[in-house]
Amino acid sequence: MDRLDALRLMLDVAEAGSFYSVARQRSMAKSTLALAVTRLEEEFGARLIIRSTRKLTFTHEGEILVADAPRIVADWDAALNGLRDDGPLSGPLRATAKNDFGRNHIRPLLDSFQLRDSDVDVTLRLSDSALDLICKGTSVLRQVVASTGWCEWQSNSARMRV
Repeated sequence: MDRLDALRLMLDVAEAGSFYSVARQRSMAKSTLALAVTRLEEEFGARLIIRSTRKLTFTHEGEILVADAPRIVADWDAALNGLRDDGPLSGPLRATAKNDFGRNHIRPLLDSFQLRDSDVDVTLRLSDSALDLICKGTSVLRQVVASTGWCEWQSNSARMRV
């Protein structure tokens, strides 16, 4: 269980007022829930909840964490949803190509792409010299060598010859 899951559990405990009801609602052992809270306490270096057989009381540190936790969880969820969003494309796209090929073939494609997806910040680097893709932050490189008849697509994570 990661920290965020433990934080969500702690929020549930704060809302429900008991370990038992949260454990039952989530179909998990009460000891698993208690261990998650204990690990949070160890990580924060402070006791967050004072537990007795009859009630739970949040310490000052626990109250501060419970006050901040909804924002932390919401920010994390929003960040994940933003990365997984199937909506319009956005962000930087850096492409590199040889001078003539880039001017004649890639630039018109990127121009029409940018008209369709205006939130993408397109940069086209034209060069006849060899480039270090990672160092230059290039997303896509297309290299065509007419004399050998092969075409090479390369990205930061993959390389393919056609």
